[in-house]
Amino acid sequence: MSSRLYLDYNSTSPLSSKVLDFLRSGDFPFANPASSHTSGKASKKLITKTTKFLKETFSTDFEVIYHSGATEALNTFFNKAAVRVFSSVDHPAVADISKDLKSFVFDIKNDGSYDYQKLEEILVETKSSLQESDKIYLNFTWVNNETGIVNDFSEIIKLKKKYDFYLHVDAVQAVGKVESWKKFPSEIDMITFSGHKFGAMKGIGFSFINPIFSLKPFVLGGGQQSGIRSGTENHLGVYSLKLALEDITSNSNYQKSVELREGIQALINKNLQEKAQFISASKMASNTIGVFFKNIKSDVCLIQFDLAGIDVSFGSACSSGNISHSQSLELLGFKDLKNHFIRISFGPYDYKNKEYILEQLDLIFKKISKI
Repeated sequence: MSSRLYLDYNSTSPLSSKVLDFLRSGDFPFANPASSHTSGKASKKLITKTTKFLKETFSTDFEVIYHSGATEALNTFFNKAAVRVFSSVDHPAVADISKDLKSFVFDIKNDGSYDYQKLEEILVETKSSLQESDKIYLNFTWVNNETGIVNDFSEIIKLKKKYDFYLHVDAVQAVGKVESWKKFPSEIDMITFSGHKFGAMKGIGFSFINPIFSLKPFVLGGGQQSGIRSGTENHLGVYSLKLALEDITSNSNYQKSVELREGIQALINKNLQEKAQFISASKMASNTIGVFFKNIKSDVCLIQFDLAGIDVSFGSACSSGNISHSQSLELLGFKDLKNHFIRISFGPYDYKNKEYILEQLDLIFKKISKI
């Protein structure tokens, strides 16, 4: 066991044991998977096996596209959109893509849920002004990375059926953290996952694309992946997706993760009582605790955790070198406490080390309570 306790899985995860074993073996093909010779075919086989595994795991006949992760996938989905619609707490790439372009932003409610009434008002207004050939492209975040709040598909699917927009689902934080992470509605057009969030290698992700949705290429070149995403395929990275998902499918336990989350919350309540306040909602990711320590600011608190050998965060790590509080905390009604926020996010197998984790956290919570 590492001397440090890593509890920042929503930022990135360590490589899964199966991925580590694969890389340590050194026994993997190196050739270009687009090459027609035997070595190239060996590399291509890893991609083919992964694609088959993904479709079986998620029980879908959607097409699979491999890319570098959610940022690229969002750029690809939105790059040809006539109108973009997204929530104020979505991945920052969505807002950056939409600068100086026709876009609409809707907020969340104080309970963390989407403001579907506001969204519908936007859709009605937008549809009335669109030309017949134009289409609305909308992003839906399944699990918020900062707060751990899980959004329900039912309302967004109702609106999609009513207003006929293209729907992208950001599922980056869903794997192993939502009980039904392998199930998504057939009505969506595209759903995206990033490998480094669940134990695969960094710089590799994948999206399922509805066959009836025509995705326009963002990366042009050699025409790989049926022309949808050009560039030499990262076959080792792709295969790491399969290995990491096999690990989670076989070894993780959602209910035990929930129990660990509740155990950590109980420790905070025991040690800090009225000095702590949690983010809570009707549906939360099994691994995420968002807590405000009222007597200590985030940066000071982070130092205390770090000195104690515990890695946590105080915001969303989606910008280069920056950790910043998104406006989601303000929209949830925590404007005065946003600089006191700490996010604890553990992995899909950490429940196996439950006693050790609770022991170490109990020590740091006791220390923080005295500040």
